[in-house]
Amino acid sequence: MSSVYLRMAVAIVAIAVAICLAGYPMLVFGDGKLVLLVDALGAGALLSLLLPLLWRGHGTWLTLLLLGAEYVLVESRGDATTVSIPVYAAGLIGLCELLFWLAELPAAIAIDTVAIGRRLLSLALIGVAAASLALVTLLATYLQLSSASGAIALGGLAAAALLVIPLLLLHRRDWSE
Repeated sequence: MSSVYLRMAVAIVAIAVAICLAGYPMLVFGDGKLVLLVDALGAGALLSLLLPLLWRGHGTWLTLLLLGAEYVLVESRGDATTVSIPVYAAGLIGLCELLFWLAELPAAIAIDTVAIGRRLLSLALIGVAAASLALVTLLATYLQLSSASGAIALGGLAAAALLVIPLLLLHRRDWSE
């Protein structure tokens, strides 16, 4: 598969994910004084997405910062659902990985489909780990554990999810494999 087509596909998916991430807080935010700020943060995030798309990953932090600020603003008012927290966390990490994958792709060479499959599997595992960590953190805040063994088990799950993410991020393969 040519890296040109793969680059276009990854860019389209990254744009779609960013639109979903920016659009969700805009849709769920109720009326109020801060609605313009939420809309401005979402629009700014989508506009700042041009930096990493056109400049090989540079400025990814700005897009993620604006998307995160937009979501935190909506979530702090209680307009977001609890289920959206792990989904949004996985979406932010997925968007980050897509943008950095796009930056790493070579210009115009043939890429092995096995390497593409490996990268997609890695991306899916990172998303699952991020969503699991957010879910375990939510469980810890809502549950009142009466036993030490329950707290240890929940802490162990959180630690495992937290350790898996850097391991998956550091485990990279060369495109020529």
